[in-house]
Amino acid sequence: MNHTMHSSIPLLAGVARVDVTPNIGTWLAGYAAPNRLAERVDDALHATALALEQGDQRAVLLVLDWVIIEEEERFAIASAVQERTGIPAGNMIIHAIQTHSAPQTQSVWGFNKRDPAYIAFALPRVVDCVCEAWSRRQPARFGVGVGRCDAGVNRRQIREDGEVVLGVNPFGPYDPELTVLRFDTADGNLASVVNYGAHPTTRGGDSRAVSRDWPGVAVDFVEACTGGVAMLLNGVVGDVAPRNTRPGAAGSVEVGTVVGREAARVFGTICLRDDVEMQVLAEEIALPWAPLEPRDAAEAKLKALPASTRNWFEIASKEHCRAVLAEWESGQVRTRRPFLQTLLRIGDAAIVPFPGELFAEIGLRIKHAAPFPHTLIASTTNGSLGYLVTREARARGGFEVMVADAIYGPYRLDDRIDDFLVAKSLELLRRLTD
Repeated sequence: MNHTMHSSIPLLAGVARVDVTPNIGTWLAGYAAPNRLAERVDDALHATALALEQGDQRAVLLVLDWVIIEEEERFAIASAVQERTGIPAGNMIIHAIQTHSAPQTQSVWGFNKRDPAYIAFALPRVVDCVCEAWSRRQPARFGVGVGRCDAGVNRRQIREDGEVVLGVNPFGPYDPELTVLRFDTADGNLASVVNYGAHPTTRGGDSRAVSRDWPGVAVDFVEACTGGVAMLLNGVVGDVAPRNTRPGAAGSVEVGTVVGREAARVFGTICLRDDVEMQVLAEEIALPWAPLEPRDAAEAKLKALPASTRNWFEIASKEHCRAVLAEWESGQVRTRRPFLQTLLRIGDAAIVPFPGELFAEIGLRIKHAAPFPHTLIASTTNGSLGYLVTREARARGGFEVMVADAIYGPYRLDDRIDDFLVAKSLELLRRLTD
């Protein structure tokens, strides 16, 4: 069913970009590899903002060339922007492309700690970028197009003995759909938003280069073809790897070119309209926690771990056990985790963000049942709760399940979080059609 709602009120759009490249010597994120310091910059990191307004509806889509955006930074940026522009803080969607060749902006046990110096450097620039995009808004026409891209592949390889490892699973789910949102003004193309999902890990943990990985190649390709600013929203990435045959920078070019070429092709097929309606829905939801690990189990696990270790997972496990015991000592064991969810609809397209690395099947279930022809899933957006896994994945285990249980905090999300995310997302999407 087509739910396009027409509006005689013009859609206004503005775009801006700022450089947020770190200094040489900055800790790089995404891997537990020790002493992974940046030795060179292969391509600059940016913050790119798209500011939108229609009548009393205001929204911002902000894309950071970061590994993760934590909620602390999300609200720091959104609050500063609200103070300067009046855009409600809850109406900002802040996405991290999840490149593993950017500074450490994520809080996880066992990895290097968040880099406060880099964050202090980047945040004022990011806020200025959003405010500049807001000041540049002008009437825009909008259109959406869809293609298919096989640059991603399920990475949960199942060995003969049933063990799940990081590899290639040609039988596993991934989302081949590539969606492009196009915004044009009287001067031509203003911006395009490309939605496609795969881990930006072509360079691997041995790389010491600052890079946007394959998303940077894709964005540059689209911009060269369209003349406007391009932004990438990384889609379902939790269990999806890039389908590269070459390692390192060559792999980035390989995957990014495939994505960029298909995005540019789709861009050219889009029909533009000047009467689409925009709507923002921001609402606090309560994500269910699994029951807190029993006190005696945490004590036994902590006692069994070595007193001194350099193993990142053992370090993380010790921190996890201590945090679990601290929760029991506090006497305030929690069952829910609040999260401010923000959905954005423009015409027939709706953007649904998730504060973690969403597994492919969850995103596919949402898109299949969504009331809009075009549903864009954005992982690692507006916060960081780790891997958002399916019940099937939890039953089999593997890397994502292992780290989801140990490195993000004393709690883990409920075993049925997949069904919760599907049901809640569809509920909110259907309210956008009212």
